[in-house]
Amino acid sequence: MSVLVSLTMIVKNEAATLDHCLVSVRDIVDEVIVVDTGSTDNTKAIAQQHGARVFDLPWPDSFAVARNESIRHANGQWILWLDADEHFDDANRDRLRRLLGGLGEENAAYIMKCVCDFGQIGASLTHTAHVRLFRNHPAIRWDYRVHEQILPAIKRAGHAIRFHDATITDIGYTNPAQVNQKLERNLRLLQLDLAERPNDPFTLFNLGWTYADLDRITDAIPLLHRSLQHSHHANTITPKLYSLLALCHLRLGQIEQAWAACQAGHSLCPYDADLIFLKRQMCHQRGPMAAAGARWSQLLDVRPLTVAAPTDGFFTSIDA
Repeated sequence: MSVLVSLTMIVKNEAATLDHCLVSVRDIVDEVIVVDTGSTDNTKAIAQQHGARVFDLPWPDSFAVARNESIRHANGQWILWLDADEHFDDANRDRLRRLLGGLGEENAAYIMKCVCDFGQIGASLTHTAHVRLFRNHPAIRWDYRVHEQILPAIKRAGHAIRFHDATITDIGYTNPAQVNQKLERNLRLLQLDLAERPNDPFTLFNLGWTYADLDRITDAIPLLHRSLQHSHHANTITPKLYSLLALCHLRLGQIEQAWAACQAGHSLCPYDADLIFLKRQMCHQRGPMAAAGARWSQLLDVRPLTVAAPTDGFFTSIDA
């Protein structure tokens, strides 16, 4: 017996990208659920043109609440989620079609790679991975106001985690003003989350990361240390914490503190790619303090102060 797949989305003023997103999954999913949190453009009309069921939700200051609202309206046994600035190309449409066509009643969730292509000449592509397809089960709901998570609930429900080769393309934000506005929004939501769970390592990690992206390095470092204090060394955010700490110290010209953070992280996570990169670079760059600081300052001018998201445990870049 075939099963139904519901595509669930949350949107706000996504008229520029929503059509491309929905075209890429037409005739593949069985229904489209769109929760609109306050669009003032023709986002809702575009969704309806593609046969979506559209529901209004005043912005609840929580991406998890909004995503859970989209699940509440879904009739399918399986949930696929996308953001409006994401799509499947033709080859990956075929991969997705084969995956969805073979689904049954198994309790499983599927991780897919997401390639962030911001369309800038010479810019490298960023690869992340997220759970994109999971069972519509009452115990499986999103958590956290921003950088919202579904994987912990899936694990608590005892469902299997599988990787799939279908890849999503994310065109993301390229306008610096939009990026900064998004960071300021995330900062506010993370502060609300932290007030509710002050020792949560994931919230502390994301708050420190956001301060770092806003170039508020001295605010970021204590939060990253607090996250480490409350994290288990096996947590997937642990190597990212050490990488981010090292990069923050480098931004301040604190070469020895950066080296110590990198060494500590590498001793716990010897196979982490970000830490290996940093350690190799620092081995070449260490030397006279002033010269090393100058060279690292030049490197950080062209290398973003962010690190790649983990592929299991918690994910750190799925906010809309």
